[in-house]
Amino acid sequence: MIRFLFLVICLAGLSCYAADVSQEPIKDELVEETLTNVSEVYPEPANIHYTDLEIKRDIPARVHYRPLHISDGIVKHYMQNVSTVYPESNLGYDYSEIRYLPFRIRFLEPISSKGIQNTEGQIVKFVVIHDVYDGNKKLVPHGTIGTAKIETISPNGFMGVPADLIIAHFNVAGLDRKKFQGPISKSGYNLMGLAGALKYSIGTFLPGTGYLFMLIKGGHVKINTSEIFEIKYVP
Repeated sequence: MIRFLFLVICLAGLSCYAADVSQEPIKDELVEETLTNVSEVYPEPANIHYTDLEIKRDIPARVHYRPLHISDGIVKHYMQNVSTVYPESNLGYDYSEIRYLPFRIRFLEPISSKGIQNTEGQIVKFVVIHDVYDGNKKLVPHGTIGTAKIETISPNGFMGVPADLIIAHFNVAGLDRKKFQGPISKSGYNLMGLAGALKYSIGTFLPGTGYLFMLIKGGHVKINTSEIFEIKYVP
């Protein structure tokens, strides 16, 4: 045991002595031979005026594409006499003076986003349920049948996204269909808030179950024949 302690003390003293001894600098023969005559002063940059340089010859531009000569018969037939000058807007027009005639209508058949009974672009019929007057003149009597078009049917989706239904392009005999204002839109039950709350509340305590609530689908939308809607007409 005493010999072991003596050996440890000798090794510790030897390491301290070696630390105090200055080491001889390392010589690199490759660096000494290649960098002997290299100056440590960098040369000054050359003062070249690039604006004074002259190009001896013109550099031809390369054409990387070929012009396409396409003849569109439909565009040529329908657009050759169309003016490209847009009329100036009447900025002095007082839009507050526009008169709207309300049309209260109801559809003759139910319209729904569920199933394949109704599709986008389908023509549906409605009935005007009251007399429409323009001043003292009866413009449209009650019971008049008109048509409209289903413009959009957006189906319900996962995560509580509801279905949407938009009906537009109203037409009544004897009236300008371009003067009807505003589509009719209706949505189903919106369950996005419920699905999100269940996913992040219960899914936090029971990992993995939150994805199950993403399967919750929003409600379908349906327009019944008893529902009354109002559209506007600008005489």
